Amino acid sequence: MLANKTPSPPPLRPPEAVPQQPRERSFVRLVDGFFNAFNQQPSPIVPRATVVGRSLIFVTAIMCFLASLALGTAWAVHRAAQTWIVDAGREVTVQVKPVDGLDPDKQLSETLRIITGTSGVLNAKTLSVEENAKILEPWLGAGLDLTELPVPRLIALELDPVVPADLAALSSRLAGAIPGVTLDDHRAWQAQIRSVSGWLQTAGFLVLLLMLGATTAIIVFATRSAIAGNRDIVHVLHMVGARHSFIAREFQRHFLILGLKGGLIGGAAAAWLFVVARTVAARIAAPVTGETLGALVQSLSIGWAGYAGIAGIIAGLAVLSALSSRITVLRYLREMD
Repeated sequence: MLANKTPSPPPLRPPEAVPQQPRERSFVRLVDGFFNAFNQQPSPIVPRATVVGRSLIFVTAIMCFLASLALGTAWAVHRAAQTWIVDAGREVTVQVKPVDGLDPDKQLSETLRIITGTSGVLNAKTLSVEENAKILEPWLGAGLDLTELPVPRLIALELDPVVPADLAALSSRLAGAIPGVTLDDHRAWQAQIRSVSGWLQTAGFLVLLLMLGATTAIIVFATRSAIAGNRDIVHVLHMVGARHSFIAREFQRHFLILGLKGGLIGGAAAAWLFVVARTVAARIAAPVTGETLGALVQSLSIGWAGYAGIAGIIAGLAVLSALSSRITVLRYLREMD
């Protein structure tokens, strides 16, 4: 009699590994992943993923980008203007104009004697005839013989930044001792730089205020759209006695996260643009002189203070989104009472 043998089950095969699809990485996805991990519990009142929410993130990112550009440009102009004004204040030009009956070389030597004997003057350099011709070349053209023209000789003075010379006293001494000698301390040029810089900074801050005002209006509209889309839930909570602060807090948290998402995307794009502009300007201006390179790169650099300002705009937009939505919801609930 043969014993019944139960068939043994087939050996288990290890499950085949499912090929992993390469995950697309981008800054926007990283921001979404961070906030999804931060806000795991979806709001019972305001759905987390809506068309209005995605549109608000897109619009907020654009507004933050433009506001950051306006603030960064205004700050870069301020930095460049301050650098140019300080550099201009350290150098003074003395003009020695030809006078009939006076030896030009004697005029020049006497002027240098008075300048070198003045405290606060570090260096005095007399520009040669060739250097004068190069300065006048954009107006008079190249290859012009200046020996036949009454072109004044120029002396560039370098002042001590710690204890500068008394320019008013020096100008009086030169004018009283030597005819045809004038001192130019570039005050008119500095005033023009301050004026242009002030207007550009004012325009930048006005653009920033317009961007913030437009963002507030957009958030108010988006909040009303969210209330209209969840009207039944809001009405039920209102009828069962939910506090206004509780309902408003749900909308406030929702729009805070949306505003922070859009602000991070727009602010990061603006900061990246300033970094790229500074790098490109440095490479383009590499063949020129150091002073020109410094002025050009400085005009496109916002420094750490500028990047801190962009971070402030990001935080400000997030807070503005939260406060605007809260005020809008509270006003809507008061109208229901």
